[in-house]
Amino acid sequence: MNKKLVMMSFDALGDVDANLFESMPGFKYMIEEGSYIKRVKTVYPSLTYPCHASIISGRYPKDHGIVNNLLLQTGRKDMDWYWYEKYLKGDSLFRAARRKGLKTASLLWPVSARGNIDYNIAEIFPHRIWQNQVSVSLINSSPKLLIDLDRRFGYMRDGISQPQLDDFIEASMHYIIKKFGPDLVMSHFVAVDDKKHRYGTKSDEVEKAISTYDDRIVNMLELLDYCRDTNLIVVSDHSQIDLKVGIRLNKYLCELGYIEMSAGRIKKYKAIMQEAGGSCYIYSKDDDEEFLRELLMRLEEFAEKHKGIERIYNSDQAEMLGADPDCAFMIEAEKGYYFLQDTDGEIFDETFPKHRATHGYSPDKRGYSAVFFAIGPDFKNTKLEEARLIDIAPTISKVMNLGLKGAAGKCLYEIIEGHRI
Repeated sequence: MNKKLVMMSFDALGDVDANLFESMPGFKYMIEEGSYIKRVKTVYPSLTYPCHASIISGRYPKDHGIVNNLLLQTGRKDMDWYWYEKYLKGDSLFRAARRKGLKTASLLWPVSARGNIDYNIAEIFPHRIWQNQVSVSLINSSPKLLIDLDRRFGYMRDGISQPQLDDFIEASMHYIIKKFGPDLVMSHFVAVDDKKHRYGTKSDEVEKAISTYDDRIVNMLELLDYCRDTNLIVVSDHSQIDLKVGIRLNKYLCELGYIEMSAGRIKKYKAIMQEAGGSCYIYSKDDDEEFLRELLMRLEEFAEKHKGIERIYNSDQAEMLGADPDCAFMIEAEKGYYFLQDTDGEIFDETFPKHRATHGYSPDKRGYSAVFFAIGPDFKNTKLEEARLIDIAPTISKVMNLGLKGAAGKCLYEIIEGHRI
């Protein structure tokens, strides 16, 4: 008989002082009674959508195709996100579970809209003037289920404000588990990510949001009767870094004549930057080697003249790091710097950052890792110093006997009950 599994993704929960975890009953219980991995190496760029695609596929962004949060849509002021499950290349835990005939549930799991999922609440929002949140959610989710959940728990929400949206997702998840008993449940909670963006990584608001995450662990443990029959995994996708300066690299490319603007919109380009928080891609429509050498020279001149650029990678190097092989270059910002997509204003924005903290940086940045907890009949009481985000999916596949295909990560046998290294 296949084991059931619930995964709760706590967005941006990384690099937390162990003493804080030990002071909270839910985290403390999972550390003392389950498997705990202190440092989980994320993927590049370390954004929510590439990370969550890696969590369920065991592959790097270059392979599963979710190379950013946003699609590159140069003619649009607000670019669409990689919302839809169709964008995910290759296998995933959801797809493997379906092949086994198992029931699946997804609650705001990124890159799952319109997915072949039994109980699906899509993470998507309106980006067209004729759309509203109700219509896009109904079209891209399980509509009857969403209507039922909204009738029961809609009063908890206040738009996308946090922690109210997480409250709605938690209530909906508990209801789905109790009523339908799906085999695989994946849910995405965002309060800490939201508060870190707004207030910085060390604010009182962030600590309070971490406390709400802990409450959700306690509530889930009680629902699962302390995981006697169901495995519970708590994972984060990335951490965040505090900010002080934004860089409008597209403004610099405009000054070089590589981008042509019209009525405040990009009309055409030879080279363009797509931001990824603490990193960015440079894409080129001209693959002539002479032009690419010229472009690299201009980028290196910028990096030498100004603070903020830590490293410039070429396409082959970006691919080796797991990022988009179709880029011309990839740029890593120094800590405290991040990239802005727009061309309005000065190249360096030191007045008031768009965010107080952000992610997207290289997983090799010091003090910039995620965490992992697991408890239940299939997990040992053990602690590991480190693992990789791409190791999670093959580990779940082994526990649930899913037969996941194509994972680049390895199964963490060290944490699975009954297995020896």
